[in-house]
Amino acid sequence: MENKRILFVDDQLDVWENALKEDLGGFGFELKGIENPRDTCRFISSYSPDIVLLDILFPEGNKGKSTLEAIKKQFPDIPVIMFTDTMCQADYNSLDYELADYRYSKDALRQGYFSDLANIMKNLIEKSKKNLKILTDGWNPDFGFIIGNSKAMLEIAKTIQKMADTDSTILITGETGTGKGVIAESIHKLSNRNGNSFETFVCAERSKDLIEDDLFGHEKNAFNQADFRTGILERADKGTLFLDEISEIPLPIQTKLLRFIENRTFERLGGKKTLHTDVRIIAATNKEMLPLIEDGEFRNDLFYRLNVINVSVPPLRKRIEDIPLFYKHFVSLYCKEIKRTILPEMHPEVEKLLTSYHWPGNIRELKHAIENAVYLSEDTILQVNHFSNINNNDNSTAIVQETFNIAKEICDGNLTWDSISKELGNSGRKAVLKDIEELLTKKFHRKPSRAEEAECLRLSPENTRQLYYKHGLVKKRKKKNS
Repeated sequence: MENKRILFVDDQLDVWENALKEDLGGFGFELKGIENPRDTCRFISSYSPDIVLLDILFPEGNKGKSTLEAIKKQFPDIPVIMFTDTMCQADYNSLDYELADYRYSKDALRQGYFSDLANIMKNLIEKSKKNLKILTDGWNPDFGFIIGNSKAMLEIAKTIQKMADTDSTILITGETGTGKGVIAESIHKLSNRNGNSFETFVCAERSKDLIEDDLFGHEKNAFNQADFRTGILERADKGTLFLDEISEIPLPIQTKLLRFIENRTFERLGGKKTLHTDVRIIAATNKEMLPLIEDGEFRNDLFYRLNVINVSVPPLRKRIEDIPLFYKHFVSLYCKEIKRTILPEMHPEVEKLLTSYHWPGNIRELKHAIENAVYLSEDTILQVNHFSNINNNDNSTAIVQETFNIAKEICDGNLTWDSISKELGNSGRKAVLKDIEELLTKKFHRKPSRAEEAECLRLSPENTRQLYYKHGLVKKRKKKNS
């Protein structure tokens, strides 16, 4: 097996280089040392290391951090271990080194822990190569999920790679059918929790009266003749819990969920004993959360506890370059299922059809369309007539562009909602409202408030809320008990 290459960047090569070469060589590594951090990226290009060991401080000052930033900018897939020393530990703690993949103490090497460092490097290199497979191919057969190879999805894949091994809560947002659940599972499978359970709980599929019991469980006789039952939080211990459609959680249960996220403790229904579980929470929603918060339907503090890391998944119509990848995967999947041979390459007319359609149901709709086509086809390659369930006679691409232009005119103050809305169908009005929300998000660098949307539309906040509810973009406000 070929040795893994280490590039070692340190101004004290005379102290460390020979020892590292000798001791790490026995673990299948070869090492090249350089003293000047300015040469790092040039040597990465010529030497092609599998990993970089980088000192924090150099005689010229804080070159460790600037070198780390340069490496990650030019070679984002190469893992970097920052070497710390007792005397510069405070410097490490006071500076932002979050781009580093690991920190290792030179004191540990002085005590002979080279095998420990070797194992850490092997794990980082292996993980980097797995993640690189996802980033370059979009498909990982070992894990069984697709990310995509568009620019937007490659950025999401990089985010997944960075945050997988943290325990931070994550909120995944995006339209229905964009693959939020797949992304949640990919985070779990790339994390150090991947040997444990990944549990999915779809909040909208359960009766609001049963959600608390489903999550937290109950003690025996908690209610009439009830047997003991553990909740999904206990079953997900040491693993990950994916809370899909989190906006559907009732307000009273939101309080209990918030407490769990903050300290990982809870009580079963009917119980007094406080329990603790080690669970990572990933939540997802296809709703705009800020209007729900403004309407009193979702707790502000719970939202911010869930939204520590946000992953916003774009709709399929905004990443059509991913369609050939999904097409190839779904054709192969369903051909294998029904033992039929159909070429995974797209006919030019099929490609034109699929990439011009606006896909309101996103990847889920594409998947079902391909499944239907495979089952109907008796040819060796899918033809346009096999996609008869797709109505593309409305020139969807032009319509999508037209609704975006209308939204921009409204945001710029050149049109009013009342003056244009009657000329649009229901789908057109919904598309314009979504585009307005996206334009305002770019303007404010955050999700707009209901008042800001109302000002843009030149409607009252209440009429704006009703408009969004009518078009399925927000839940109806619940009547408060008097």
